[in-house]
Amino acid sequence: MKYDLIIIGSGSVGAAAGYYATRAGLKVLMTDAHMPPHQQGSHHGDTRLIRHAYGEGEKYVPLVLRAQALWDELSTHNEEPIFVRSGVVNLGPADSAFLANVARSAQQWQLNVERLDATALMTRWPEIRVPDNYIGLFEADSGFLRSELAITTWLRLAREAGCAQLFNSPVSHIHHDDNGVTIETSEGSYHASKALIN
Repeated sequence: MKYDLIIIGSGSVGAAAGYYATRAGLKVLMTDAHMPPHQQGSHHGDTRLIRHAYGEGEKYVPLVLRAQALWDELSTHNEEPIFVRSGVVNLGPADSAFLANVARSAQQWQLNVERLDATALMTRWPEIRVPDNYIGLFEADSGFLRSELAITTWLRLAREAGCAQLFNSPVSHIHHDDNGVTIETSEGSYHASKALIN
């Protein structure tokens, strides 16, 4: 069978790509050298932080808001929550350029961010001790993602949508030419128009 897309590596990015590509109607083969989720990839570990106001610049906010909508939609396909709205607090000196960018991106995108001085921070969270010149910017709508649960959910949904999956089978060779991409595995050769390697 010729696939539209072969995905090599089915961790966070590969599992999501496999699910969304299959949902879009592509014939997809997802592969991984191990059975995802596993400890051999950067996706290993239970949680990842997600925040909406960005100190790295407001240009990221539209991307993360779209991602948040997709996380919320993915959570509807699972009994356990994938996204936990715990809130996130950014801490630092009051004159921090990073925190100024967080505040600016929050204002530009009308995000729910509360500014707290050092006293207010330590009153709300007594376990946190900060110098007097520190502030916190608290995003109540942010939180954390359960990354391995997200991967197992994407894998299940992709499989249910008709995605082929080949796990515990390392790719030994990748050949590409004008006709597409062929991969060699211990299970055989597979061909697709395109490949996503991650």
